[in-house]
Amino acid sequence: MNILITGANGFLGREFERLLQNTEHALYPTNRNILDVSDRQAVDEFFKNNKIDIVLHTAFVGVKNNIKNSEKHMIENLLMHKNIARHSPDYRLMFSFGSGAAFDRKKKIDSISESELSFRYPLDYYGMAKNTIARDIIEHNGNIINLRLFGCFGPLEQDTRLIKNSINRAVKNKSITIHQDKKMDFFYVDDLLKVIMFCADNHKEDLPKDINMSYREKLKLSEIGAQINNLTGRPVGVIINNKTIGAPYTGDPSLLQSLGIDLNGLEIGIENMVGGAA
Repeated sequence: MNILITGANGFLGREFERLLQNTEHALYPTNRNILDVSDRQAVDEFFKNNKIDIVLHTAFVGVKNNIKNSEKHMIENLLMHKNIARHSPDYRLMFSFGSGAAFDRKKKIDSISESELSFRYPLDYYGMAKNTIARDIIEHNGNIINLRLFGCFGPLEQDTRLIKNSINRAVKNKSITIHQDKKMDFFYVDDLLKVIMFCADNHKEDLPKDINMSYREKLKLSEIGAQINNLTGRPVGVIINNKTIGAPYTGDPSLLQSLGIDLNGLEIGIENMVGGAA
């Protein structure tokens, strides 16, 4: 298959390129300098000149921790989605990568089901963009699927991210530090690609168009830290700075599980990360 990857400089884009290299697929990894997907004419020209089977649309602006999301970011993100979505006749399937923030992070997000989206209206620009895009996919586009992430991890994530940071600290015999304990879903990037390939191979009208990327077991951050301790064989301990329990950030995995995909799961994902860090 010919696979377009937007946002190839970002975490998901780089992971997809890593996982798909040396396969039978032809990859078209792009960034803003190669293909500005906020530029409608540039997108039109790209699809005119290239035959694409699958689109992995990971490009999204204003997501870095040190960037305050703005109305400008929201408009650009919606524009990028629309520019690619309008070319749906030119590809077989497109994947958009949503966020639990679409459910409004000021409200309880605890094993929340996809159906709750219609009752949630986040007021922050990031959440509004993710919510609007998911609604557009559900209501209008038959060959676009929204895969919703609450947390995602893989070897190419930033060293400051919780799972990679905790693994790196543990293998160096340093204690794992957590700001505040809470239940949170983390999804292994290899499993994310498994879901993508399953949907690509089994795409039909009754395939869900909005799916939470969540595992059945719900763990607190401290429990994930303890799991990392166990898998690294380094009993370095877990330090929690804020002793209060934070709001959960987890999704209902029932819809994903109904697809019957053989996933690695959280523990194997962490174990693979530990093996790469050792």
